[in-house]
Amino acid sequence: MENNLSPHETSYLTPKTVTAVRG
Repeated sequence: MENNLSPHETSYLTPKTVTAVRG
């Protein structure tokens, strides 16, 4: 999945979560 989240959404995501979402 591409990282097309808004800055506000990514601001509360942890690096671990972001990695999991991005695959």
